[in-house]
Amino acid sequence: SGKYSAIASETCIDCEAGKRLIISETGVENEACAVCEIGQYSAISSVSCLNCETGKFLTDSATGVEASACTVCASGKYSTGPVNSCSDCGVGKYLTDDGVSASEHNMIEKCLVCSAGTYMEAPSAAACDDCGLGKYLTDDAVAEIHHDEEADCSICTAGMYSNQTGLATCVDCVAGKYLTNVGTSTEFHDDESDCIICDAGHHSGAGAANCEGCSAGKYSEVPADEEADCIICDSGKYSIGEGSTGCIDCPAGTFLENEATDKGFHDEESDCVVCSHGKYSGAPASSTCVDCAVGKFLEDNAVDILDHDSEEDCVICAAGKYVDVEGASACVICASGKYLIDLASNAGLHDEVKDCSNCTAGKYLTDDGTDETLHD
Repeated sequence: SGKYSAIASETCIDCEAGKRLIISETGVENEACAVCEIGQYSAISSVSCLNCETGKFLTDSATGVEASACTVCASGKYSTGPVNSCSDCGVGKYLTDDGVSASEHNMIEKCLVCSAGTYMEAPSAAACDDCGLGKYLTDDAVAEIHHDEEADCSICTAGMYSNQTGLATCVDCVAGKYLTNVGTSTEFHDDESDCIICDAGHHSGAGAANCEGCSAGKYSEVPADEEADCIICDSGKYSIGEGSTGCIDCPAGTFLENEATDKGFHDEESDCVVCSHGKYSGAPASSTCVDCAVGKFLEDNAVDILDHDSEEDCVICAAGKYVDVEGASACVICASGKYLIDLASNAGLHDEVKDCSNCTAGKYLTDDGTDETLHD
């Protein structure tokens, strides 16, 4: 056992707790007992010292009487052998055990890399710190170098925000809103209210850095989520450029008959077509032109809207002429042997062929229908 005796001594003396007997010595006083090494303990009269189990430490072997003298490593620390202090997990890692179970501190693998959205700058931590509002950290907890300082947390990018701490990714602004990236301050990315609603006539998808205008030929009276939400201008209307909140009426005298099937027919004023001869449109935003009534004509060649913007542009046939169809560009001269003396005051007297009267008995008219003055 762990005892020794002095020369000529009748009794043996116990080695003190925390020491062991040096077997090769003959034992003079207490010099035959050696102090246990770091991380070891021994009871009184021990022949050998015992190691503290891994995951524990002993600061002073002189006080180590029994295994209970070994202390479990604190949170954020571990030990793999007899030691008088535990090792730090290191920055970017943590160990959350509460210091009760040595098995949770007995190898470096017990130290875990901080999870996504967190970091740790201290070498021995029980938990990692969350990235702050307006920031994120996407690393998948495999490399502590990506979690060892607050600077590893990145400010949310354009179109995104984080209103919680410890996020692995930021949240998209919803469709119809945008957030321009400032890249210098988390205060612009730390709340959903940082996302700005698009102006009317504009649209954005989720996570957008800016809004885009509705295409020419389309419009939107409210913020839109996507281009498909922009409305094609109705017939008789058009819009110029992007971002329109409404369409412009084609002027009277013109028409645009497309029925909202293609924005390409509604993106400039020239899409509004001047009414053709024999027709007019008396109001803006017309989808079609109206035929001049029978007995009237409009001979303009569709170049001047002022000649087609009112029913009054349709002219009653002159004396010696008639027209019996709608939308005429010219009147017809009465045939040979017939005449029409009305002085263009009543279209109803020029709206059918029988308005031309026969020459009276004893008279004739041989004109071949090219000169109305011979028939008036």
